[in-house]
Amino acid sequence: MDATENIKPDRSSEDLLYEILLKYGLDLTLPIEEKTIDDKKVFIIGFGALVVCLDNDITTDIVEAIAKLKEEYETETMRVVFKDSSFKNAVVKTNAIQILKQYGIDEVVSV
Repeated sequence: MDATENIKPDRSSEDLLYEILLKYGLDLTLPIEEKTIDDKKVFIIGFGALVVCLDNDITTDIVEAIAKLKEEYETETMRVVFKDSSFKNAVVKTNAIQILKQYGIDEVVSV
């Protein structure tokens, strides 16, 4: 079963990003870095405390690259946020969660 798109089509990635920051009670003045991993936009907030990717067609390779950011930023805790519909199917999503757990990232959220 494919995930339903629960985000209004006219919302930009930046709109969603700020909504996520507010939802988690994070300071909007935290540094936000933008990286591109395999043509996907990835936002790194607060030196790796939060990583947000709101693009579609996320692969396990992209998830692995995101997971490696935890080591790169040497952050103790990292929360990762994807869109529900980011993954091709439930198998890719399940594998993504397992990859992140291997890197010590237990908090994976879908919006």
